[in-house]
Amino acid sequence: MADHQLGLDVLETYKIPALRQAKARLAKDLSIVLFSRSGFGRKLVQTAEERDDLSLVGVDQLVEDQTRP
Repeated sequence: MADHQLGLDVLETYKIPALRQAKARLAKDLSIVLFSRSGFGRKLVQTAEERDDLSLVGVDQLVEDQTRP
């Protein structure tokens, strides 16, 4: 995994604990959508493929969606 890619370790180590620390109240049917311009780590991509509640959106997908008529 390249250092600039968002990986599962970042999600587990920083993002989720930050939500807990902020005492964020989360819905039971929560969906997680992650955006990254530098891509996603392989393990995170595999995890997203296995889970219905985790979506990954890369810059290529955003640009593609904006260029469609």
